[in-house]
Amino acid sequence: MRMIEQLVRVLAKILFNKEMGNYRRAFDEVDSALKEFTGLDYNFITGLSDKDIIALLKIYEDNEITGAKCLVTGKLFKEAADLKAAENTNLDISSDYQKALSLYLEGILNNKNSIELFSAFFKDIEEILERIKDDEISPDIKLKLIKFYELTGKAFI
Repeated sequence: MRMIEQLVRVLAKILFNKEMGNYRRAFDEVDSALKEFTGLDYNFITGLSDKDIIALLKIYEDNEITGAKCLVTGKLFKEAADLKAAENTNLDISSDYQKALSLYLEGILNNKNSIELFSAFFKDIEEILERIKDDEISPDIKLKLIKFYELTGKAFI
């Protein structure tokens, strides 16, 4: 779980900068972390679909490592979208939230036997769903949501 420990350190930097109103610096932390975890920078990776990102994360990895990478990458996408929302930019943040959601769900579904370890991400999933409730969600993400709700025993929203 070294990846999760690294994520916690990065999140502390992001949250500190966000609280101080240093959104650019916080976003730089997101970009740097994405480069470290995926080898790709934010501008490049946002041009990819969620399926393409997941496929890249699955190369030469087992399900647990892929799952952890998906969760970490999903968290970074959520943070990027939250920063854009905090800056009140006119940029499309729905795409980042949907990619974050897809990555979270993929990560959890790849680690079905360790779901308790990742329950902290459930709150993020609920927050994302609230933020994108008026947006069209792809059928692939809807299918993952159904599997997630079956796995966790929650009702489908």
